[in-house]
Amino acid sequence: MKFDPKFVRNLLFLYEEADFAGVNEKELFKFADLHNKSRRELLDTIAIMNKGKLVTNKIHYAGKTPMWIAEGSITDTGKDYLDKIKNPLVWKKTQKILLSATKV
Repeated sequence: MKFDPKFVRNLLFLYEEADFAGVNEKELFKFADLHNKSRRELLDTIAIMNKGKLVTNKIHYAGKTPMWIAEGSITDTGKDYLDKIKNPLVWKKTQKILLSATKV
């Protein structure tokens, strides 16, 4: 999967706008479709965001196959990160660093 920092940023905005219940699987799949991302790309991105403690969603697997995504919300770490990357200059630098670090 090619890492897409813009998709991560947009997902964090979705979480920020969500109500107290968080973001559910249906909302995430709809959001991915709107951003021309496959379910696999969404799942991989959520897994990375979860590993980085940005969101609380858990992906449940049957073996190696993802079965469903539990409802989740943005964490305090995710909120702090989003607050920082809302600044256009910080976002530009962050994007450049992330893209160079994830080139294969």
